Amino acid sequence: ELRATVATVQVPQRVIALWLPPALRLPRNGGGFHPLMIIFGRQSDVTLFAGRIPFPWSLEYAEIIAVVPGLRALCGRNAAEMPVTYLPRLYMDSWRATLIGRGLFGFAKAWARIHDDGRTYAAVNRRGQRLFDAQLHGIGNASGLTEAPHVLDMAESLQQPIALAAGRRLALARFVFDWSTAVIRPVDVGLQLWPSLLISLPKIHSAVTGIDRHPAGAFQLTAKWELKRVHPEEEL
Repeated sequence: ELRATVATVQVPQRVIALWLPPALRLPRNGGGFHPLMIIFGRQSDVTLFAGRIPFPWSLEYAEIIAVVPGLRALCGRNAAEMPVTYLPRLYMDSWRATLIGRGLFGFAKAWARIHDDGRTYAAVNRRGQRLFDAQLHGIGNASGLTEAPHVLDMAESLQQPIALAAGRRLALARFVFDWSTAVIRPVDVGLQLWPSLLISLPKIHSAVTGIDRHPAGAFQLTAKWELKRVHPEEEL
């Protein structure tokens, strides 16, 4: 189960382009900027399966995910374009989750020391460099997905296929959320992103208002999910 806050900031396209593998493209009408979603919170009861058989243990860890939605992937022999999401970096405070995510699934995961008390968040990497700080204010009332119309658009971004680059091949996977039981709360977020978070990222200080007041605003999400491979690997 994921219990996290989702906040979106705008980043220059020229910076985001540095993070992308060759098969991924930014949209042509971005106006020089593109959204970067930061998802931060805690994963619990994360279970791995060998076929349909679950492993006899589960994982729990704090996590920060950098998400670039709304990209285009050139897939297949005809280089057909399809909308995808890319995760340039994921940080977590569990070495086991880090190694499994990198080795089995190809996620760009890294270990970080993460402070999380439900209202304030902070993370530093192995070198002690600051990655991320956040403060939550004005957490709103809980609702379901259908009662939070602006979240529907954000949910589409979270449901897009995820491009996982490995060598000269492109694997596509998808996070499948159980939206029928998901709980959503609008929240105001004071967000600080430091250059160590991602390559060439400028220092960002942003006050992100709740999604009840802005269609690209911040919200808290509690939801169950599965990770599924949705497409065979394709040549880049």
